[in-house]
Amino acid sequence: MVHFSKPTSENTDVFAIAASLPNSPFVNSILSHSWILDSGATDHISSDPTLFFHSNTSRMPSVNLPTGSSVPINFTGTILFNKNITLDNVLHEPSFRLNLMSASKLTKSLRCCIILFPDFCVIQDLATGKMTGWGKQDRGLYYMSSVSQVPLSCHVSLLPTLWHQRLGHPSVARLKLLSSFIPSMSVSFDNHCRVCPMAKQTRSSFPLSNISTTTPFSLLHCDIWGPHQISSHSGVRYFLTIVDDFTRCTWVFLMSNKSDTQSLLKSFFLFVCTQFNVNIKTIRTDNGSEFLSTKEFFLVMGLSFNVHVCTHHNKMTLLNASIATFSMSHVLCASNLIYPYLF
Repeated sequence: MVHFSKPTSENTDVFAIAASLPNSPFVNSILSHSWILDSGATDHISSDPTLFFHSNTSRMPSVNLPTGSSVPINFTGTILFNKNITLDNVLHEPSFRLNLMSASKLTKSLRCCIILFPDFCVIQDLATGKMTGWGKQDRGLYYMSSVSQVPLSCHVSLLPTLWHQRLGHPSVARLKLLSSFIPSMSVSFDNHCRVCPMAKQTRSSFPLSNISTTTPFSLLHCDIWGPHQISSHSGVRYFLTIVDDFTRCTWVFLMSNKSDTQSLLKSFFLFVCTQFNVNIKTIRTDNGSEFLSTKEFFLVMGLSFNVHVCTHHNKMTLLNASIATFSMSHVLCASNLIYPYLF
C-alpha cells in the first residue's frame, strides 16, 4: 500500500485534479509537462503505459490518496526518463492524468540531491556534482523536463580570438581540442596575440654583444666568490671563476682559502699553454688582495694585468651571481672534487 503525506492545499488539489477532473482546463494546460516532482509521494506514478519499457505484476493492490480514496494499481515497471535518470518500480495508475516523480525515492535510488529554486529545480549527482536533471516551477509545482539542458555558451558563435582571450590565452592546439566539444567554435586563425609572447617568455631579450676580443685567451676575467657560511665536507668555502672573454668558456675551481688563488692561476696558465698551445695575453680582475699579490707573477709571464673596480653592472659581478645561484648547491656538496667544472 502506497501512502502520501498529510494533505496540503497544494498536493490535495493536484491529486483531486488527477483523479476526478479529467476535463479541467488547468489539467489540460499542465499535461504538456510530463512529470511533476512530488515530495509527498513514496513511489513514482505514471498513467501512460507507453512510457514503460519493462513491467511486472504489482504487489500493491491500490494507492491511498490524501483525499481518503483509493485507486487500483495495474502493474509496476521501469521508465527511462532521460539518459541520466532511470525510474524503477514505477506504479501504473490509468485513472491518473499526471505523472508523479517521488522526490524521496529519486534521491535514494540515484544517490543525488534535489535543489529547489524559486523558478526552477535541479537534480545533482552527489558523487560527481554533475547536473543530471532539471525542471521549471509553474503555479507552485515543479515540472521535470526529460530534455538535457545544453549550456547557452555552446550556441553562441564567437570569434576565435575572443575564445582565445577568455580562456586565458591557450595554444591553438588546445583550442582545436576544445572545438571538438563545441561545434560552433572555429579555430582557423593565425594567432597574432601580442600578449602571449610577452607573458610566456621567461627572460628579456639578449643585449647586443660588446665583445672586443677576436681570439680565445686574449682576455681572461677572474673573480672569487665566498666565503659560504656552510662549508662542504672537504672544507670548501670559496670558488675561483675564470672566464674567457671571447668564447665565454668558464672554469670554476674550488678553494678552501683565498690563499690558494696564486697556485691555481699558475696551474691554469700552464694548462692553457700545454693543451691549447696558446699564450694568455691579458688578465682582468678586481682589486682584491689575492690578485694584487700575484701581480709580480703576471709581469714575469708577460701578461697585461688590468684591475677593474666592480660595480653592480660589472660583467664579473653579474656572472658570479648567476654561477652562485646555479651551481653553488652542487659545488658545496661535491666534497671529493679535484678537477674544475667546465661550463
